[in-house]
Amino acid sequence: MNIALAIKNWKFIVMAALAIALAFSVTSCASKSHQIDLLESQKTLAETQRDLVASQHANEVHEVEQAWSQDLLESERNANKNLQVALAAASDSALAVDRLSKQVSDTNKRLSSGTDEAVIEYGKTCNFVLQTMAERGGAIAAAADGHAIDAERLDQAWPQQVKPDKQS
Repeated sequence: MNIALAIKNWKFIVMAALAIALAFSVTSCASKSHQIDLLESQKTLAETQRDLVASQHANEVHEVEQAWSQDLLESERNANKNLQVALAAASDSALAVDRLSKQVSDTNKRLSSGTDEAVIEYGKTCNFVLQTMAERGGAIAAAADGHAIDAERLDQAWPQQVKPDKQS
């Protein structure tokens, strides 16, 4: 009797089976659609995180470059101050050399009025030697000041992370 009832209502059974299959199919599609949306949102999140890391790295690089720039600017300011001091010292040295030259000239005039030729020649020679030494000493001092300023500028401008160890 059950089989006869099933054969009599076979259209309803097939429609019910198709309806159940359709319901499972719709549920499966909705689930897959949700999974696709979830994967797309995870992809977007990963891209955003990657962009954030890249942005943070760029900011860190910019901060390091800005610090180096500030160090270089400060180094240049210090070098300019030291150069002004060195120029003033060179000017003072030039004045001292000029005074020494006048003193040497005056001494030569006084020695030439003496009676002993050997003493006069000796005095002129000594004064010439002293004058030459003073001029060369001033040039050496100016060169040393310039070197010291350049060395300090380079030391201050050199990035701290890559600065080589100073040897004693």
